[in-house]
Amino acid sequence: MTPRVRFACSLYDRMLPLYTGEVRAEGIDLEFEANDSVRQIFDRMGAEQAYDASEMSASEFITRLEAGERSLVAIPVFPSRVFRHGFICVNRDRIRTPRDLAGKSASACRSGR
Repeated sequence: MTPRVRFACSLYDRMLPLYTGEVRAEGIDLEFEANDSVRQIFDRMGAEQAYDASEMSASEFITRLEAGERSLVAIPVFPSRVFRHGFICVNRDRIRTPRDLAGKSASACRSGR
C-alpha cells in the first residue's frame, strides 16, 4: 500500500507541476493542499500539525526550535534560490551612505521612515 502524504504549500509556479500531477512524487500518494496564505500554513502546521509535510520558512522553524518546540523536523529543500526581499528600508536619520553601516549593529540600523 502506498502511503498518503498530505502536503500544504502555496501554489508557486515552481510547485505547479507537482500540484497538477505533471511531476509525481515517487513512492507516495501526494495530497497537495494549495493555500496562498503561508502564515495560515505555518500556524496550522505549528499548532495542530495539520499536515504530514508543509512549507515553512527557516526563520519560523528556527524560532520554534529556539523556543523548545521539537515536534517538527526540517527537511532542507529549497525549490527557489532567489533573494526574497524586494526592498530594504533604511532610517535616513541614521544611515546616509553605505559607509555609515560599517561597525553598526543590526539594532542600530532599524528602518524608520
